[in-house]
Amino acid sequence: LRLYIDREAGVPNRPSSNTRPQLAVLGLMLAFGLVTGLVIGFEFLDDRVRGPAEIEAAIGGPAPTAIPLLSSGRLDRVLLDQPDEPAGTAIRSLVIRLNRERIHHHARVFAFCPSGPGVGNTGLALNAAHGLARFVPKVLLLSFSPSALKATPAGVALLKEPSGLIDAVTHDAERGLDLVTINLAGERLPSKVGVATLIDRMRRAYDIVVLDLGVVPQDDLALSMLNEVDSVIFTAREDMTLYAELRRGIDAASIAGVPSLTAVLNGSRRPPVNRLALRLQTGLHQVTVWHRRAREEWKRRMKRGGAA
Repeated sequence: LRLYIDREAGVPNRPSSNTRPQLAVLGLMLAFGLVTGLVIGFEFLDDRVRGPAEIEAAIGGPAPTAIPLLSSGRLDRVLLDQPDEPAGTAIRSLVIRLNRERIHHHARVFAFCPSGPGVGNTGLALNAAHGLARFVPKVLLLSFSPSALKATPAGVALLKEPSGLIDAVTHDAERGLDLVTINLAGERLPSKVGVATLIDRMRRAYDIVVLDLGVVPQDDLALSMLNEVDSVIFTAREDMTLYAELRRGIDAASIAGVPSLTAVLNGSRRPPVNRLALRLQTGLHQVTVWHRRAREEWKRRMKRGGAA
């Protein structure tokens, strides 16, 4: 085997090709792709409720008007101090919806249930009772949130002896309704028979009863009261409530056989002024809704397949 050298190799004095433009384009593509992937991934993985679309997907139908975030003032005094503000208008719309439920479906006991702590459930329940007091003469608000409202001294005794309802009631002349606030800290929960007896007595004494309950299904008392109410309103807060928690409460109410249920979004922010940003946000929300519906449908099919 003989090898011949045609010519000796020389030292290169210039690059064979310029790859800088290709590297720059590749870097830009990777940067935009990474940002887009992070945004879409965050949209899919973030389980917080961020708009009315998630509320409608959770309840499977149209939701009440979202209540805008208050710029000032207290939520529990919106109808008293700021009735013409956007939040006041939204709450009045919810009240009208509840009153229609009373007229057309004879609903008299409405339960407000939070989807988690700090969503403003007590404030909405108090405003709803205040608004409904303009349609009927006798309205009672029964609250189990002593941190938001002052506890009634005879409230705990009321659960043990429902006949003492009159003694446990305090009248709110400013709103034109009666209040009972119960602090169950360290107290034994009443039986289901006692809960049913109490609600039946309240039905006979009042035209409308509004209940401010705890988180369903974690709160045993709230879960037992769902069997006795006519309508449940779940309260969710934008960028705070988890979609899975909202769905768990709605499923528990459906299993309990509640005749009517809905959910309202509290603390909603104004949509962006930029139309392009608004369309992008709406599109991402819609994709998220489709993804969640597909995931729930897949879970249902897997359960059916496992049961078979």
